[in-house]
Amino acid sequence: MKQVASSLSIANYSMPEDILAAMNGFKDYTKGLQDDMLELHSLDQQETDRALDMIKGCADDGAASSGGREVAVLGLEALSGLVQDHRLKHEACRSKQAALASTWQGICQAYNVTRRSEHFTTAPQRCSSSQAADASPDTLETFHECLRATHEWAVGLWAPYQACLGAKEEHHNKKEQCDALQGQFESSACHHATKQGEVCICHKRAVDHFEALRANFAASQAARQHIHATAVQMDCYIDVLVSNDVDKKTALHHCKELSVDTSHLEITYGSVPTAAGTCSSPPPCSESWVVDEYSSRAWHDKATTATCTPCETITVGTPTPTPARRSGPAVVTDVYFTFSSFMALNKNTGQAMCWGPETYGGACSGRNFIGVTDVYSTDGAFFALSKNAGKGQCWGHASYGGSCSDIDFAGVTDATSNDRAFVVLNKNTGKGHCWGSSKHGGDCSSMNFAGFTNLSGYGNGFLAWSANTGRAQCWGWIGQHWGPDCSRVNLAGITDIASAEGSFVGLNKNTGEGLCWGSWHSGGSCGGMDFTGMTDVYSTDKAFMALSKTTGKAQCWGNSACGGSCSNMDFSGFTDVVSSYIDFVALNKNTGEGHCWGAWVGNGCSQVDFAGVTDVYAAKHSGFMALNKDTGKAQCWGAEVEEGLQAACDGTDLTGVTDVYSASS
Repeated sequence: MKQVASSLSIANYSMPEDILAAMNGFKDYTKGLQDDMLELHSLDQQETDRALDMIKGCADDGAASSGGREVAVLGLEALSGLVQDHRLKHEACRSKQAALASTWQGICQAYNVTRRSEHFTTAPQRCSSSQAADASPDTLETFHECLRATHEWAVGLWAPYQACLGAKEEHHNKKEQCDALQGQFESSACHHATKQGEVCICHKRAVDHFEALRANFAASQAARQHIHATAVQMDCYIDVLVSNDVDKKTALHHCKELSVDTSHLEITYGSVPTAAGTCSSPPPCSESWVVDEYSSRAWHDKATTATCTPCETITVGTPTPTPARRSGPAVVTDVYFTFSSFMALNKNTGQAMCWGPETYGGACSGRNFIGVTDVYSTDGAFFALSKNAGKGQCWGHASYGGSCSDIDFAGVTDATSNDRAFVVLNKNTGKGHCWGSSKHGGDCSSMNFAGFTNLSGYGNGFLAWSANTGRAQCWGWIGQHWGPDCSRVNLAGITDIASAEGSFVGLNKNTGEGLCWGSWHSGGSCGGMDFTGMTDVYSTDKAFMALSKTTGKAQCWGNSACGGSCSNMDFSGFTDVVSSYIDFVALNKNTGEGHCWGAWVGNGCSQVDFAGVTDVYAAKHSGFMALNKDTGKAQCWGAEVEEGLQAACDGTDLTGVTDVYSASS
């Protein structure tokens, strides 16, 4: 465009009307590009802000004060205050115990000195019991003389003895009181250590997720800024071409020297807060903890403590044991997860256990799950549905769909979720309900669900369609110039749907036809591709893969850096494909071969031995695990796998494990 404008400006060329109209149309396209870049920037900024909010959400998720609640549900700050209160009470008691020990030792030492004095080393003659019983005057006189001598001998020792005995008893009672306060202090310290561990794990995972986004978005930002600057410069050159009443040479020089401001496309990352509390504190009853809390105190020499009672521990794959808090159902039938919380459910008994940050669904005690048929989750909330009873319940963060008490679930036949919202559908009545983040599809009050037979969720929105008529509708984050806008899509005959970030692919296995729509940068265009024989479609957030497990033929498209390129790979005989948000991993169980491609595993996975691997699992943010269920051997790799977790994964015996679940990382 620059060369064309330069050539025509020299000739003082006037644009014909038909070409002029075409140039104006092209300018509309460049304007659309600018709008697209702003929309994509807005989405990445929203995701960045959400990731930062998750870090902040890890700070504390409990109550500010006890108010009669169980200690286990207090927040970190409240538990810190409780620990300090119990520490001070225990120390005050031990100081009194030490003082009483000094007093007792002094009083009893005085008694011992008196007891060993010359006066008391020679005891009087013992009085006879027979004399006391005898009625003879002479015998009684002898007894009375003995009694007087014994009294005169003992009266000087009795008072010191009583004082020593009383001091000992007072010290003993104080020690028992202090031992009880020690147990109370250690118990609250264990509860605090549990909460501190949860906060630190949540913070670490949330920060890792945030930094992974930052690294990924840095490249996206640079590309958007380049596209925006190019589009603005093209606008300028088009203005030179279509204008007939200006000095084109001057205008052309202006275009060449044009400095395009792209600062509005810079993502603001804010300040990453540090984890609340102290993540490096030694656990209660460890050697250093005992030294710090007990043996280094001034009172310890004269007021020794009882044996410290360690916290009950569970193995969590981290070097430091984490105090256990609760027990779950004896038999687990299903496990579900949000970004950082889990739910284990026994559908047969209705028992469940939730753990992780309470704000994001980590607390469900007291809820009745009897009759629950399905559980769905967003990044920060759970939704449990009983289709038979027509009842549902939600918990977790309200902006992620954690509140649904005002929704009638009677007759619901279908439900699904995306990152921040839920949707339910009653096929028989054609009614639907949405809740959660309205910008992410949580508001569908104006939609007509009549005739829809299927629901699908993607990161920022939803797709509803009819397999019979092909009618489709999308809602949520839908840009002006990029999809997924489903209003013109016909999905009749489509058998499989896969979604990326802002784009979809529909596959008709029967005819070998494929349909793509939505954002071009994440696979929304697949014109000219041959889907004949394809049996499966997979996706990352920015790319797609279509695979024929019969022939081993595969096609990848979309963002090549995030899994959109696999043309140099042979998938013959491959049995499994899993994906994170920017990576694919494919496995051939029969030959022990594996392929890895995408942003974080783009250099392959040559360090992984796939021989004997029975299953491969993916965490959302590019952490992978290969497991041999027969031997219990596991291998972990990817963006989120730090050295500690790598060691824990490689060194953990998973013999007997039948299922593996992952949260964000």
